[in-house]
Amino acid sequence: MATQPIAPRTINVLTVIDAETLVKNYQNHNPKTTADKPAFVSEHPQTIHMIASTGDSIHGSDSSELRVAAYVDDIIRWRAVSISIDTSYTVELYKFTKIDDKPTVITKPREIPSSTGRYWQAVVIAGSGTETYDLSFKILDRSGTELVYLTWDPYITAIKLKNKENKKSPA
Repeated sequence: MATQPIAPRTINVLTVIDAETLVKNYQNHNPKTTADKPAFVSEHPQTIHMIASTGDSIHGSDSSELRVAAYVDDIIRWRAVSISIDTSYTVELYKFTKIDDKPTVITKPREIPSSTGRYWQAVVIAGSGTETYDLSFKILDRSGTELVYLTWDPYITAIKLKNKENKKSPA
């Protein structure tokens, strides 16, 4: 009796950002923030919350760091939204840089445009491990004016799931 492997899963990570607080703290940053020189969010990590669905998150959901349960070949997608659900401010992820250029846990993330907005995507290539990356985003006001560019260095930990096969089907 052969077993059927489960198709790769998609793990969605929603990053909720307190844009109002970050604009207040960084809009008059000296030097002025730009896409090439975003300010590092170090003093206000409580303004960023990464959330994965209950079954995918092992630890750290609703914090600026996250552990997910993943198989090799699973897809991880990152999206961002302001805590005001984009009514007062809009948040756009514009750069995703792995600290280590060599693939260790995930492939190099790439930006994917979609009808519901952009997201960043990577594929899990190691059954377990931790990888740090820089995630850069900009905050825009309701009229689309870019107010501030920011970055922070979260990590993702992939925890290998034990059984990737469906139950054996009857002969």
